[in-house]
Amino acid sequence: MKELRRDSAVALYPVFIVLSILIWVYLFRFFFDAQMFLQGDAFPYLGHVRSYVDNIVRGVYPLWTPLGENGNVNEFFLRRIGEFNPIFLLIAVFNKLGFSFEVAHRLFLGAYFLLAVAGFYLLAWRLFIDRSAALTAALLLLFSSWSGKFCESYILLELTPLIWFAYFLTAFLQTPQRFFLLGAVFTLMVINITYIPFYFYTILFLFLICLGGVYWPQVPGMIKPSVKFLWANKLFVGICSVLLCMSLIPGSLWLGQSRNGEAFSQIRRQGADGDNTATVGINKVNEGGILPYSIVDKQFFYPDLLKLEDPYVPVFAYLMLFVGLCLKINRRFLVIFLFSGILFVIGLVDATPVHNLIYNWIPFFKYFRNLEFFLWWAIIPAFILFVAEQIRVFKQARFDRRWMTGWVIAAHFGMLVFCVFQETQVVLTYVTIAASLSWMLVLIWKKENERLALLFLWVAIIAQPTQVLGQWASRYPPFVGESGRPTFEQSYVLPLPSPEEAQRILNFGPSLEENQSSPFPYFGVRWYYEAIENIPQPVILSFIKAPFLVYNSVQFMDESHMNYLRVAQAMAGFEDLAFIHSDRAGEKTSGKNSQVRIITKEDTDFKVLKYDANHLRLQTTFTEER
Repeated sequence: MKELRRDSAVALYPVFIVLSILIWVYLFRFFFDAQMFLQGDAFPYLGHVRSYVDNIVRGVYPLWTPLGENGNVNEFFLRRIGEFNPIFLLIAVFNKLGFSFEVAHRLFLGAYFLLAVAGFYLLAWRLFIDRSAALTAALLLLFSSWSGKFCESYILLELTPLIWFAYFLTAFLQTPQRFFLLGAVFTLMVINITYIPFYFYTILFLFLICLGGVYWPQVPGMIKPSVKFLWANKLFVGICSVLLCMSLIPGSLWLGQSRNGEAFSQIRRQGADGDNTATVGINKVNEGGILPYSIVDKQFFYPDLLKLEDPYVPVFAYLMLFVGLCLKINRRFLVIFLFSGILFVIGLVDATPVHNLIYNWIPFFKYFRNLEFFLWWAIIPAFILFVAEQIRVFKQARFDRRWMTGWVIAAHFGMLVFCVFQETQVVLTYVTIAASLSWMLVLIWKKENERLALLFLWVAIIAQPTQVLGQWASRYPPFVGESGRPTFEQSYVLPLPSPEEAQRILNFGPSLEENQSSPFPYFGVRWYYEAIENIPQPVILSFIKAPFLVYNSVQFMDESHMNYLRVAQAMAGFEDLAFIHSDRAGEKTSGKNSQVRIITKEDTDFKVLKYDANHLRLQTTFTEER
């Protein structure tokens, strides 16, 4: 009978997993059907992904974006999304199945997050060899604020390969096999091509240092089977090494090109030192650190006011943390504690002298800011694994039942009093406290009743999140208006103006004193930065209304002798004088005091034969050189 009960408990795991996913999808239905407006960085990243996917399905690798910042080099944005990740093709598949691109993109994000949760479950199973601990880890991640983070940020693109790399590396160290090594290599390649991999390598190296420091006597025995496998499979390891080196090429090329200074981010660059334009000023770094109050403020005091960008882990994790204070400390606890603590101190930026020190002495720390990402990528998953380890220890611990019962009741009663005192409006928080208490009491007094214990555990984990995360839907109205919809559709037909529109553009003639320079773009080419620094905004906005201008007169202007006042005058009056930076064009003056010719849709001596993100092929039948 005992074996039968055990089998039925095992059968409940896939049931609870499927139910949890269905509940999660229901809670985020407003996101998947594209009724909710994307926020923060998630919105521009939709544009970068759309531009890339729309071009790549046409066989064009988009090195340039004609629609961004009035023409912009695209490589910086490609690096950020990790454009060589083959899973992006899933968006094109969803799109071909009939979903709009916006819905297809969100389905991709949801699937990518569920893939991270699946990897987290397997990782926890490898670490703890305990089903309930692994299920707890996966559900805590699924119902944490990571669920809403991909509605507001792009950092999910790094989380999924990071978790799967951790799983494959752990599996390989435990059971050296080619499959696990290849999985670790593939996920590491995806990480190397996504955004700035320095975040990941900081996390990896710190974890290895903490692991090696705590488990130092066992390290040789831990890596000996892996070293033996690598030595016996030299050819396979060599191929993997070559693939890894290839994945470093895009980032290395971008860092090399950024030294030329042809394209950079003026906003991120302010206050930075060094020759490379990709470096970030220390003041900009300090703007993106971890704020401790943001972790505990709404998490404990106002969970009903949580927003997408607020850190949140279901309250069951903290109940387990409080109860676990009486459990025996082991080396795993110590590794996770040290690892999270070091990253937390680094993430506090100017609140401590630590980050300023490593910013000055470790070169790659000058290339990235937003150190709060350490909270999301490393500290929250590490905290969840810490709680899962407490569950494993709690289940296997031998303790005095009466004493432990008193301690468990006291911890839950304290949390209940705290919630009542804070007037917590999340009703299911109290259900969580009751279910958590019931689960622990069942484990203490009836350890053989696994089905009942698993039911209480599942309810304790998902009860509060179903209300907390479900409230997000009510805060975002179902219709955000057309102004809130992305308009990133890539056009392959240039919108040439009519002759009447062209004449209105020529007659506009903005005044040079009408306004100051335009605001800086987030990222742009050097010439565009110089233009908006020296030419009034109305002049630029009027000038770029015409896709094509044909000049009779040409004047060479050397970079060291730029007369921007003269350029601005010519642009404001649409003079028939082009200023050319390359002396290959030579100089030509028509001698006529006339305006430039704007190409219209009715012109027959100028045709666009082909147009995409990288190429522009024209056919002209001019009677004179232009």
